[in-house]
Amino acid sequence: SLIDHLLRNQSDPEVAYLLANTRIHIMPTLNPDGFEKAQLNDCDGLTGRYNANNFDLNRNFPDLFENNTRQIQPETRAVMDWLESGYFSLSANFHGGALVVNYPYDNYRNPDLAKYNPTSDDDVFRSIAMNYSYYHPTMRNSPCGFFKDGITNGGKQEKQKLYSFLKTFLTMYVLIAEWYPVSGGMQDYNYWKHGIVEVTIEVSCCKYPPVNQLQSYWLDNKRSLLNYLKLANTGVRGVVRFQNGARANYVTIKIDQRQPYFKTNVDGEFYRILLPGKYSLTVALDC
Repeated sequence: SLIDHLLRNQSDPEVAYLLANTRIHIMPTLNPDGFEKAQLNDCDGLTGRYNANNFDLNRNFPDLFENNTRQIQPETRAVMDWLESGYFSLSANFHGGALVVNYPYDNYRNPDLAKYNPTSDDDVFRSIAMNYSYYHPTMRNSPCGFFKDGITNGGKQEKQKLYSFLKTFLTMYVLIAEWYPVSGGMQDYNYWKHGIVEVTIEVSCCKYPPVNQLQSYWLDNKRSLLNYLKLANTGVRGVVRFQNGARANYVTIKIDQRQPYFKTNVDGEFYRILLPGKYSLTVALDC
């Protein structure tokens, strides 16, 4: 696993760099109740989807595009409180059931009009999603649905199509993958509320694959994961101070016209992943 790899290979230059330059937090599961109920080899995974209160936690976060009347669960609240620390710039959550990297926005305001719902950081999201997919051996040619480059925007709702081609009495069927919007998902909340670049990584066609396949899943994702962690050290970072030298905590940072704006953390630090280029940064004190 990633945890074992980081702990057991600290003499490796790549691991040493990550540990010396990156705060790495790993949450093994957001839904321990569902994990206990889940059934091994259940590829649909519906049994373990809900917590003990029968809530789908990845539909339980406040949503940018809807009136938020949902009953926030303890697990969701714990993550929301954790994010308030302001120490996170990059994150990923892992699901099963497909083989693709899904990036925000995962929802949209008017489902009759929107098909692709990009953020102001669409260039960043597409780049990091493709970075992950590129280093994965099979994600760009998934056996469970085709996604161009192995990535998809969360709001992009593609109809499922079935094409047949007749050639020498043989019929070949090509299945075009289907995606769907998600209301109350964690990746959108992390981004619009805290400016955290987060994607959802679907790592297996089966929701709960057999134990004897887990090592191969780790090896398939190992290079992608390590490269993904390195991206936390790209872009712009710094510390904002007042003239007297005191660190300016929770002041607003604006980068050009990109939204959402984000704040420095309790130590006055700021982090923002950006592609190479020229940007204007503005610091605003909330009066």
